[in-house]
Amino acid sequence: MLSSGVFRLIRYLLRQLLPWLGIAVVGAVLIFLTTQLVRVVPVFVGAGASPGEVAAALGLLLVPVIGWSLTPAFAIAVFAVVGRMDADGELTALDSAGIGRLRLVVAPLLLACLLSAAAGWIWLDAGPRSQASLRAMADDLAGRAIAGQIRPGCFVEPIAGITIYADRGADGRFEGVVIEDRRDDSQSMRLVARRAEASYDAGARHLVLRLFDGNAFVSPGADVPPLALSYEQLEIGVSAMNEVSSRLGFLPWLMAVPTSRLVGGPRAEGVGEAEWGFALWRRVAGPCGLLALALAAVVLALGGRWRNRGLAVAAAGGVFLAYHLLGRLGESLALSGALPPVGAALGPAALVLLISLALGLSFPRTTRG
Repeated sequence: MLSSGVFRLIRYLLRQLLPWLGIAVVGAVLIFLTTQLVRVVPVFVGAGASPGEVAAALGLLLVPVIGWSLTPAFAIAVFAVVGRMDADGELTALDSAGIGRLRLVVAPLLLACLLSAAAGWIWLDAGPRSQASLRAMADDLAGRAIAGQIRPGCFVEPIAGITIYADRGADGRFEGVVIEDRRDDSQSMRLVARRAEASYDAGARHLVLRLFDGNAFVSPGADVPPLALSYEQLEIGVSAMNEVSSRLGFLPWLMAVPTSRLVGGPRAEGVGEAEWGFALWRRVAGPCGLLALALAAVVLALGGRWRNRGLAVAAAGGVFLAYHLLGRLGESLALSGALPPVGAALGPAALVLLISLALGLSFPRTTRG
């Protein structure tokens, strides 16, 4: 049973940790969100996204970003609080009173377990769902951005092999339109229209061109005479798959696949077994890594001597950076086939856990009752 003094100590540490955790989460979210926005903004700007669409996309992007931010934020909070307590002499006072460091780990590890549960929900459920919604929105925006490249008075190539010119136009409607299709080396086609409309079909990933009152000039090949056709209305769909996919590089599609499909569903065509497996185990490693890094942060923070809070926070950044680099190394080894996906994804967390336990046993101050 825990004594009332230990309960008071737990409450005190939680009151110290929670404000710092909130500050650290906000800071980490801003950093991660900024790096993502650098990739997202071109898609939004080119598509002429409305303020409501921008706000919705930011809300969806915020869900996985919070999941990523919890791990470094917790490490920063622990090091900041312990660094402040050490600088103010509180740890020395606790040592003098016979209160061992082992009692101090209860509060941060309890908080770490709660955060790990929240991170597990984000990594396994909320994050993939939000990323799927964000990818669908980004897909539509990317297609609109491609259609939006058509500007009056300019020759543009929104899709490789398709050149479009328009005299006048706005809001997807144009007048005096010339379209040249050079996608097939063996033949070419030129379309002329009095007016035209351009839109994007997100389901088929096609740039849809509706042409009115015009002519089509087709050159089937060197041995076939050119053909000239007149039309009142003509609709053509041009695949924009490659162009849209290139604009969605900021959001890998495997991150939007439901976890249930990664576990039991069929592997998608064109995706290797290692990549598919690592996508699953990476989600499991998210909350597991938070717990492992939390233990490492607690052991290192309570086992060291920190002259000031700034030095402790810098140490927290170094610990998280080392863990992050281990994760990237594991990903490279998994995708190259050097390690199985489960080992590559969970290996960094297991390694950090073993190092933390070893360090904990080497610091008598952290184990004294």
